[in-house]
Amino acid sequence: MARTQPGAEQIEWNGWRAAVRAELEAVEGAGGGSWLRGRRARVLATGQLAAGLPLTVWGVRRHSAGWIVAGTLLMLHGALGLAYDRLRAFD
Repeated sequence: MARTQPGAEQIEWNGWRAAVRAELEAVEGAGGGSWLRGRRARVLATGQLAAGLPLTVWGVRRHSAGWIVAGTLLMLHGALGLAYDRLRAFD
């Protein structure tokens, strides 16, 4: 059985969605928010993609799983950053 904190409220689905949206807006409105959305975020994500691709290719040529994983993670993080920026632009 799950325990709850005193004064905690159960959130319904619509309330849950609003709570998540409010938290995202709070994080994006903070000092580092410009790195999550907008031009800076797109430049950073594109840089991660640009750095990850050669690392992955280099790892494949050298048969090095570590470099392959590092490059793949950089590309994945860059792609997710671009997707996040694009999806949040529609809100």
